[in-house]
Amino acid sequence: MSPTDEGEAIWEFDPSKIKWSFLTPKPGANTPVPRSYHCAPSDAKDTIYICTGCPNTGRLSDLWHFSVSGRSRRLLLQHMIGPMTGGTSITFAQGRL
Repeated sequence: MSPTDEGEAIWEFDPSKIKWSFLTPKPGANTPVPRSYHCAPSDAKDTIYICTGCPNTGRLSDLWHFSVSGRSRRLLLQHMIGPMTGGTSITFAQGRL
């Protein structure tokens, strides 16, 4: 499955309004490569993590941090331990990924 490039934005769902909208990063923010088969756990406060996945070709093993309030992204790890992969399962619990 080819990744969908959303123009650097992340989709946000507001259950009170039953509405989807874009969270667009500030101009000049670092941008991860568009990908499919990634995971995106959240700390349920202000951070979404983007982890691994499949770009147009190959596999990724990176980890990104997206601040919702700051609308900024930051690369946390270029290469995580283990093989490059898609379809990774990861979660955020008790302050840890």
